[in-house]
Amino acid sequence: MDGTLARLTAREEQMGDFVWYYFGAKWPANRITRVHGMSERKAWELIKAGVAWIDGNMDRSANAA
Repeated sequence: MDGTLARLTAREEQMGDFVWYYFGAKWPANRITRVHGMSERKAWELIKAGVAWIDGNMDRSANAA
């Protein structure tokens, strides 16, 4: 899981950071938006897209094994 998040962060830094803040650091979405100066809707879009990217990547890894 950590390696997958690292690959996401290398590919899309902001998306990876937001996923980490939300799930790893346990920041609420409104804190992420305040710190990064964006709408909560945009932050949720990035978090959801990041989760979907990780899910797809983990699924591919499981199928390859």
